[in-house]
Amino acid sequence: MKWEIPELVGELRLDGERKVLFVEGNADLALWRSLLPEGERGNVVVYPIAVVAVAADGGERGRLIELARVVSTLGLAHRVHFFADADFDRLLGREVPDSVSLTDGRDRESYLLLCDGIEEVCCGEACPIEAARKTKNFLTESGLPIAVLRVASERLELKLPFQKTLEKGIGRFMDRKAERLMPKRFKEAVFQNGPGLGAMRDFHMEMEEIVRGLEAEPVHELLHGRDLLLLLAWKHEWRLPETERIVSMALRAKAREIANMPSVAGVIRWAKAA
Repeated sequence: MKWEIPELVGELRLDGERKVLFVEGNADLALWRSLLPEGERGNVVVYPIAVVAVAADGGERGRLIELARVVSTLGLAHRVHFFADADFDRLLGREVPDSVSLTDGRDRESYLLLCDGIEEVCCGEACPIEAARKTKNFLTESGLPIAVLRVASERLELKLPFQKTLEKGIGRFMDRKAERLMPKRFKEAVFQNGPGLGAMRDFHMEMEEIVRGLEAEPVHELLHGRDLLLLLAWKHEWRLPETERIVSMALRAKAREIANMPSVAGVIRWAKAA
């Protein structure tokens, strides 16, 4: 099933009680099935944005926000809601339509950090609480240098090629003995793959200023979910698909805690309201 926007609007006008919650992808859909079980949804249905034909840049998130903008002009915003990764919108002061709720951290994976989900990831360890503490420290120490570069890339419009740089994993940028990222090696690689080392030198002062400005920001607002997955996969020597599965299971195990986070709780109240 794939609706054109007029077909979606027609469906909603035919069924005056139906409400629709759109999420980005299938992993988000799986989590929302735990956050809002079918027996508690009433007339609410939850769909990934892929079920609607929407043309927009920015992947699933871009299409979701574009659909929210369209729906806001049709008098149906009270019956259609959207849940999207915050990305860096809060940090960069970007606005989204009123019908869009953003994750409480940077993205879906940030709930691992906000709701002690790392303990679920480490549940097979001999001492899971201690293992979770060490894993959080590892994610913070190794993830923040990448996160800062991602913010700088957006603020300075550098378009650094993170996906290309990390397409073969993160291992070549890690120090196995010290068990941490080698920030200088990663920074040089991402600039070499993009605007070049000259740009890295040219923007040095601006980037240092951005680093200082982010010092007070919590890690859950900064760490990109993809980086979190790559770091976990490297640390535990898991394949990436296995890591994604483990993280999805950990998030669903923490559904009760996630449901109490402010943004998620607001969506649940919308869903349950008459």
